[in-house]
Amino acid sequence: MADSRGQGSGGFVIELNADRASLLGQPLTVPGGQPLLPSSGAVSPTSTPKFSTEWGGSFPSPFYDWLAGFIGGKSDLKRIRIFAADFSGKPRLELELPSAQLAHVVFPDLDAASTELARIRAVIQAPPAPWTKSASGSVVTPLAQPTAKWTSAQFHLSIAGLSTAKVSKIDGVSFVAPGKCAQFTITVHPLEIAPFNAWLKTKEPRQATLVYYRPNLQPVCTLAFPALRIAAIDAPTAKADTRGVQATMAKYIVHLTPGSATFATG
Repeated sequence: MADSRGQGSGGFVIELNADRASLLGQPLTVPGGQPLLPSSGAVSPTSTPKFSTEWGGSFPSPFYDWLAGFIGGKSDLKRIRIFAADFSGKPRLELELPSAQLAHVVFPDLDAASTELARIRAVIQAPPAPWTKSASGSVVTPLAQPTAKWTSAQFHLSIAGLSTAKVSKIDGVSFVAPGKCAQFTITVHPLEIAPFNAWLKTKEPRQATLVYYRPNLQPVCTLAFPALRIAAIDAPTAKADTRGVQATMAKYIVHLTPGSATFATG
């Protein structure tokens, strides 16, 4: 019986500009949480190909290049074929999208205390197109995954002139359009908040980089912000205990406005 991953179901495989590569075989979903491929597995007259997928830090260079272009402000159109493969890896159905583009990219939330796997979520959109029976008889092989998994606990944020050793959390950095990065927040320990308060008074832009690491400290990718600005600081909300002493070292939430960014792998 077919499921949300494909007919059979071995998962979806995406071919970008005739460079075939598997996107890990995870489900692709359309807005509302519905599967891209109808559950009946029947050939659909049309599909509305605005769908999301997640990348776990290992995918071919053409996809990295596409992502880097979007972050840098380019709205590149790509020719995509999506294969719905069976358990043997043989394509059963395919969806050809000659002018697909990235619409939204979200990097993972980061938390130094987390054990969750990290994922980059991408929303891809294209004009409607039909699912057809696949004429490809070759088996599609999933992309081999790195031995060291990517988790949300390993990262390093560097902001010029500031100590960031005690930044414990970072919101997922979100690109809502080509070259447009949304505001995000970081969680700062009280012992490091004074320089951020001083920065809030001047509001001058600072260079910054955010490096995502695997547990073996091998870099996955880097976001560079040439003119990061501070927008606001939320004071901690921890209550004092009965002795009038702060019960916990409550953290400050710092809101940052990134402006533009660049993306690099490794």
